[in-house]
Amino acid sequence: MTKTKQEIINETMTVDKFVKQKCKEKGVSLKQMCNELNIPYNPFKSNYHVKRMKYARAIKIASYLNCNLGDLLAKPTKAELEQLIDSGEWKG
Repeated sequence: MTKTKQEIINETMTVDKFVKQKCKEKGVSLKQMCNELNIPYNPFKSNYHVKRMKYARAIKIASYLNCNLGDLLAKPTKAELEQLIDSGEWKG
């Protein structure tokens, strides 16, 4: 049975879901993480599911969340996932 685009999006671990999950595991909100790392919250919240974060920021976040940098960088953004699905390249 072929999954719908929305089902694939819901089931796939994107970078925004990964960061939210790691924040939850650490017991902090996304806003608290941003404040503690001196990352502007509103721009970050608006863009991290659409645009790939800069490497230096990814290092800071991975260190703060005690997660593997490779795991963080390997996750697609939601926008990248949608593009892969729409192009037929998604092999999830």
